[in-house]
Amino acid sequence: MSAVGKTVRITHIIGGGEFGGAEMHLIKLFHSLKDTFDLRLVTIYNGELAQKMREAGYPVNVLSQTGRFDLSLYRQLTRLFKSSPPHLVHTHGVRANFFGRLAARRLGLPTVTTVHSFLKQDYPLRREYWMAYVMEHLTRPLVQHFITVSHALKEALQREHIPDNKITVIPNAIDTSVFLSGDARLNKRKALREHLGIGDERVIVSTSRLVPVKGLDVLLQAFAGLKKHQGDVKLVLIGAGIEKKELMALSRALEIEENVLFLGYRRDIPELLTIADLYVLPSRMEGGFPLSLMESLASGIPSIATALPAILEWVDERVETRTKAPFYLVPPDDAERLKQALLDLLHHPNKRAQLAEQGKTFVQTTFSMERLADDTRALYEKLVNRSR
Repeated sequence: MSAVGKTVRITHIIGGGEFGGAEMHLIKLFHSLKDTFDLRLVTIYNGELAQKMREAGYPVNVLSQTGRFDLSLYRQLTRLFKSSPPHLVHTHGVRANFFGRLAARRLGLPTVTTVHSFLKQDYPLRREYWMAYVMEHLTRPLVQHFITVSHALKEALQREHIPDNKITVIPNAIDTSVFLSGDARLNKRKALREHLGIGDERVIVSTSRLVPVKGLDVLLQAFAGLKKHQGDVKLVLIGAGIEKKELMALSRALEIEENVLFLGYRRDIPELLTIADLYVLPSRMEGGFPLSLMESLASGIPSIATALPAILEWVDERVETRTKAPFYLVPPDDAERLKQALLDLLHHPNKRAQLAEQGKTFVQTTFSMERLADDTRALYEKLVNRSR
């Protein structure tokens, strides 16, 4: 344990061009470990993540680039590591992995990589996927250890011949204190509904990037079927992405556009969730237990999610020794089953109330910030001590 302390420098490298689950995870990790390690951040883009980290007081270096595969990124990282050598380099994402691993290897620095998702989930286009695949696999031998946010991702690495003793599963976590309750929640719900032009209708919410893997087209189809049985209902989609035009066109084709609100990217998710009566995660694939689903459960919203491996590994209604799912599970790509689940919850207030309470307890006990900090701290200690 002698290597542990504020004198131990951990440099994290991430693209930082988007602000999604990996970036939110990183902010929480820094906040949890700031009193234990000297944490530094390097990003490739000067985006929202870099801004938020600066505001929180963390050292941030933004690399300059002329294109996505600018080889000067390697030289910049090498110079940065020479000027302020970290005890451990922690990388996130394909480009950060590629250049960070090469620069760390040049200077003999140990490297750990967190795998947040499946490559095919992040790179749906064939050409981009194969480029990412080559960059990732060429440099994997340079990594001392891998962190995966789910057992499903660990199994994927094992199938690609990464040994078990080089992989540690550390799931995502959530700070439940930011979600409103009591009178504060009711007041915010009323104010936001008025602002959005929503009256007494039931509101179904989904928060995600607007990309094909999130299955929002299936949700729109299920909602169109629901509208035939339930008139006083609205669907609110929160997020931005490349599929926005297609999804808006689908809502027009299904003749539900007047009942579907596209709010775009928002920073006030804990407040916005107060408008919801139900939450839906219709994803076709997830790398880990989704932060968006954690947020809905922490907010006390009865939720519906697709039965994906990264979700089922935490809950299984068929096995008595595992946690019974505190949310409704439906198959992916099944609009009819999703519609029936929505109808079931809308027509059974007692079931909604029960799921809401169970969901809060589940998140607080399973995905706590303390657990994230303890598991990561222990791994850092092992890797840093091993390299000395």
